[in-house]
Amino acid sequence: MDMPAPPLPTQALTDAERFSALHELIGAPDPEMGAFTEAIRALVRTSYEAHVMPLVRAHWPELQTIPAGNKLEFLTCKLYATAPYTVLICSSRWPRATAMIASPVRLLGLDRRAIAKLAAVLVRALFHLLPQATRRRIVITGMFIATVDHVFDHCMDDVAPAERERRVHGVLDGTYEPSDPPLRLVRALKVAMGEGVMPADAEAFGGVIERVREWAASEVKAMTGVPDPSGLAWRMAGVLGTIDGLIFPVHRQAAPGAREWMYDVSLFVQMLDDWIDEEKDRKEARATPVLSGTWTLATVREQFVATLNGLEGLAERSGFGSAAFVDFAREAYRLMAHEVMQAMVKGTAA
Repeated sequence: MDMPAPPLPTQALTDAERFSALHELIGAPDPEMGAFTEAIRALVRTSYEAHVMPLVRAHWPELQTIPAGNKLEFLTCKLYATAPYTVLICSSRWPRATAMIASPVRLLGLDRRAIAKLAAVLVRALFHLLPQATRRRIVITGMFIATVDHVFDHCMDDVAPAERERRVHGVLDGTYEPSDPPLRLVRALKVAMGEGVMPADAEAFGGVIERVREWAASEVKAMTGVPDPSGLAWRMAGVLGTIDGLIFPVHRQAAPGAREWMYDVSLFVQMLDDWIDEEKDRKEARATPVLSGTWTLATVREQFVATLNGLEGLAERSGFGSAAFVDFAREAYRLMAHEVMQAMVKGTAA
């Protein structure tokens, strides 16, 4: 029998005050960066229709008509699957892409808004420079991460935590053949992720699956009240596992430091999520680093600054040779962070 969680301290802010503080922390976004961010998302959406939706229709068709479908599409197309493309655009290891953007940026002396418009035009060409198998794996992996998390938390309410872990582990290693549509979709996505994996990438793929196993085990510990020695309420397995999954399709093209930057972004997004859900988590007596006072607003601010600095470093080392490009990368990221926060507040990404 699970022991009840101990009483948790509360923050002295209302929902509106918390949301306002987070908005101020991120800073006002430049809407003109949207030309670029929407161009990437439109391309990801094309991959989603081509590669994810056939699996949805085959294994969990009801997802097309319930709110969870909108949530998983948002997480996949506007958050998870966009991250690998951001890494590629800031990587000198993708030389054709670098040359395509760097030359006009250098020759024309463009500012960040002009770069955003140019990048929106060129991103389609960059998209098609990637092998179709890579584009497919990016969106499949993004959907897998979003779906396994949702299914664990929301589709097995009548299943004990340890049994949830057993079923997820069985789906991952092929020893459990699920009959329920949500887990059938998880299984189909996992199989699709592994299709066509080259021997040189097999170790990286195996690492992704192991991370998901660790995440499921950590979720059970959090649900059953096992203390986390780090004080982070078992959050880090999800933070790290998400990124190891997202970077897997492009791990050979990613620049040095890209994975560490993505870890920082994932941690920042988790901090945002816990701050936005503070009231709900308090009512449910669910331990989080926000409720324990470990993640304060100052902590969130420091983490956001770390993500900005990390992205600027990637952009500076990308070979573009333009302060305006670094400015563009930073402000495009700020806009996307703001949009993710707004979706969390509205419940779209909850």
